[in-house]
Amino acid sequence: MNIVLLVEPEVTSYTPNPYIVIEGQSATLKCDMTAANPNTSIIWRWYRTDRPNVVLFYGPNYTLPNIQRNMSGTYNCTASNSIGTSEANIINVEVQYRPEVISNTPSPYRVLEGHECTLVCAVNAANPGTNISWKWTKLESPNYTLHNGSTYTISNVQRYKSGLYKCTASNSVGTSVGVTIYLDVLCKYSFLKRYAEKL
Repeated sequence: MNIVLLVEPEVTSYTPNPYIVIEGQSATLKCDMTAANPNTSIIWRWYRTDRPNVVLFYGPNYTLPNIQRNMSGTYNCTASNSIGTSEANIINVEVQYRPEVISNTPSPYRVLEGHECTLVCAVNAANPGTNISWKWTKLESPNYTLHNGSTYTISNVQRYKSGLYKCTASNSVGTSVGVTIYLDVLCKYSFLKRYAEKL
């Protein structure tokens, strides 16, 4: 008489948790199954609030090519047979990406000489977080940082301060595409001349 031992699956995840990956790269989630009778397959799921039970893939290794930030979240592998279900530890996938900056400051930004002007830039998205830096391309050292922070104010601005100002943000992934603002400082004579031409 043959005795068949029925065994519930045992699954183990070999993926680091959290699993940090750079946007655009490939990510592979790994899971292994032992001691299953009857035999079965590993199932991968992504626990999203809108579709919590959607099956992504059948098999031990699930690869996400060209991963994007909206693929961040909780993933899990399970295996089931007629005896029971085994579930590995969840994997928190964190997709990191370089910052994106925006500005509502007009360009050109015209201001009268002697007045105060404020340039504003904001981080629209970044993971990990970051801060904004301002540079002035007119300087002999274009990589010199004028100011760190979203708001850069110049008091009593003079005409030689005219030029291109650029805000960027950097994190461990990379540097954002900068936003460039042209500051046009008008002396009183130039301002009056332009005003007269419009009359």
